[in-house]
Amino acid sequence: MLRGTTNEYLVYDVPPEEAREITTEGMELVLKAWIEPQPFGWQGRHFQFRSVSVWPRPWQQPFPPTFSLGTSRESCDFAARHHLGLGMSFAPIEAISRVAQYYREQCAQYDWQPTSDQIIYRGHILLAETDAEAQEALQRRQELGEVTFPMRPGVRDALGQLDSRNMAGVPRSVFRDGPLPTTFVGSPETVLKQLQQFHDEAGVGVVDLSFQGTSVDTPQKVLRAIKLFGKEILPRLHEIDG
Repeated sequence: MLRGTTNEYLVYDVPPEEAREITTEGMELVLKAWIEPQPFGWQGRHFQFRSVSVWPRPWQQPFPPTFSLGTSRESCDFAARHHLGLGMSFAPIEAISRVAQYYREQCAQYDWQPTSDQIIYRGHILLAETDAEAQEALQRRQELGEVTFPMRPGVRDALGQLDSRNMAGVPRSVFRDGPLPTTFVGSPETVLKQLQQFHDEAGVGVVDLSFQGTSVDTPQKVLRAIKLFGKEILPRLHEIDG
């Protein structure tokens, strides 16, 4: 149940200041529908249903592996309280480590601890044969300066104020005014070390990697990077969690 990109607020006309409350209520409704064996009613602020009943029941009990977005203290608290995994994205290792540590502390309050498979990180990757080639490609991305999510100033400012509640404690202007950052950059050996760092320092056990950055990344370049990842990195990933 991961969400949070700014285009979602714009497309569905959701006030940014209400996004957390809507998401929390929606997730609680879904979780109860999975767990509750009998039909029940739901009269919340954002969702109203006279009768809710899921059939057939989920095969996994009490519910399938489920993840909550983890950028704020509230979202980490929610995930810990409901025994959910945590999903994080597009932030440097220092911020991710801080969030993951807080999440694990909250999980301990509810007498459980997540496995590495329950901590997901999503980020851009720029993989090349050599570090120099990757850095050159990164510079071209940055020089292009494409805005990831164009939006009206009022919406951008509201999102910035909302984002100041994240675990880093400050708004992340790069998320709104330019391209999303590229976390993993370099040759296969360099990227493997970066992935190892995310595992060792933040406990990340699952990565969701985006090979497509900006318009300078042609389909041919992206496919070449994916093949290089599959050949040089993927076979060694399981060694990290071993």
